[in-house]
Amino acid sequence: MLTLTDFQQIYARHPQIEALTLWAATHEQNVKISGLCGSSLSVVAASLFTKAPHIQVFVMKDADEAAYLYNDLRQILSDEKVLFFPSSYKKAIRLSQLDASNEILRTEVLNRLVSSSTPCVIVSYPEAILQKQITSQGLKTKTIRLRTGESIGMDFLTEMLVEYGFERVDFVYEPGQYSVRGGIVDIFSYAYEMPYRIDFFGDEVESIRVFDIETQLSQEKRLQVEIVTNLRKGDKTTKLVPITEFVAADTWFQFTDAGFVRDRINQLYDEALIKANSGDHVVESLHSTHITGDEFIQGVDKFRKLEWANKSYFKTKTTIQFNTSLQPVFQKNFDLISENLKTNLT
Repeated sequence: MLTLTDFQQIYARHPQIEALTLWAATHEQNVKISGLCGSSLSVVAASLFTKAPHIQVFVMKDADEAAYLYNDLRQILSDEKVLFFPSSYKKAIRLSQLDASNEILRTEVLNRLVSSSTPCVIVSYPEAILQKQITSQGLKTKTIRLRTGESIGMDFLTEMLVEYGFERVDFVYEPGQYSVRGGIVDIFSYAYEMPYRIDFFGDEVESIRVFDIETQLSQEKRLQVEIVTNLRKGDKTTKLVPITEFVAADTWFQFTDAGFVRDRINQLYDEALIKANSGDHVVESLHSTHITGDEFIQGVDKFRKLEWANKSYFKTKTTIQFNTSLQPVFQKNFDLISENLKTNLT
């Protein structure tokens, strides 16, 4: 049975994907890829990632478009290679309703970028890019790293957890909690969607396991983990930076409409500023915590950029043209399906 991965590997032989791979091997900064429809963008993007692996950041026009691309790429590549970088808020930022699950996903991405240089694809959208985050060095100071076989001591670990703002409970069920039972410490980090179970033998970490909250059953073993505290808790002097100052210099940024992304971030920034001034206190800017669309585009300028669009926003020398078309509506008419297959095979 042909899988999506098999299909992607076959499609990767396409001459235009070879041309895109050749562009990746040059020092040319920008490229435009046009003529793609539907999920063909996902297949081409996955093929490029396989042939020229880099840390890649897709900034889509909205959360829905980002979610479609994220799910496509996860199916073609894998969960380990594709990450989602959402907004911290449930809806529009002006509502100020934090989403705990989104906070975990954001922290997971930031932690991955700091702890590993392994290539991955990060999918995001304007509401998420708008928010600044802690610096990479700041993240390191808010992270506890545990490794199987190391000597750390349960008492020392629990003291560190308290210092990092973790709450002791009987059973962990949300990020920021830990529990102690005999020689076992359960910890729910802000950088992973499931908690860790640390089993001690004396002062030595004997095993580290991911476990399910509902069943309390172990899911998988880990040789090492990073325990990250709540990055939103900190004093007002904590430096925050845009995503363009957090990622590595060889990161690729990718867009389907860079101009729209810029305008949307500008709009969101203005809305957030209006909300901040809704009371008696006057706030002149939000630059300490947010970025404007113009600032984001300026920050992206130093990176290599791929535009999946018929019209480019950035200056490009190379255009790679595909010739895909939307699938017709067959409505169970097998004659139409047959004609379509014959046309495409000739």
